[in-house]
Amino acid sequence: MGYMLRVSFAVFLLAGFAIPASARPVSYPDGWMLMSMNNASENSLMLSYSPTAKDAFGVRSDYRRDEKYWLHTAIYNRLLQRWNRPNSQANIFLQAGAGFGKKGSRAEPAASIGLEADWETRRFYLSYENRFIAAGSIERDFTHKARFGVAPYVAGYNGLHSWLMVQIEHQPDKSHSVTVTPLVRVFTTDVLGEIGISSKSDVMINLTLQF
Repeated sequence: MGYMLRVSFAVFLLAGFAIPASARPVSYPDGWMLMSMNNASENSLMLSYSPTAKDAFGVRSDYRRDEKYWLHTAIYNRLLQRWNRPNSQANIFLQAGAGFGKKGSRAEPAASIGLEADWETRRFYLSYENRFIAAGSIERDFTHKARFGVAPYVAGYNGLHSWLMVQIEHQPDKSHSVTVTPLVRVFTTDVLGEIGISSKSDVMINLTLQF
């Protein structure tokens, strides 16, 4: 299947989900969030609880496909700054974790830290995210990615929102360090879904539930 045909198929598939919402790392006060993130390089599952509008505590497990190891961490996410404007919003988040990495029979202490920043109106979306992982002799990795999105229509507060996005991911230590992924994001109040096909013909599927 050609690359453009794969992209068209992904858009059609996600549009048919009627998936009901933000993928930001801090939920609303007293809210829980479950996030599943899956692409060619890793599978991640995160569960967190937000006691306030600025803090989230939880656990996260990642399986890094290329290096073939697990990363299990307790996480803390913090809203560092928010700017609310009449027609836009911007945020900066800290994301930190501590736990252990496991590769085969070997287990070593591990930690991660990163920043996420976003800006959006009802029509346009920009974001940047980075993450540094240190897991003893198992892994030291730095990844960062940026997104640009456009909403094809403006939905009401409780309506079905859709975004057409492009993600550019850079992993400096990889031989093929840059990956471009067109994707579709749809969400309503409590559920968000994303699906895309990368320039390497790999599928990305992400799902976020808030409750």
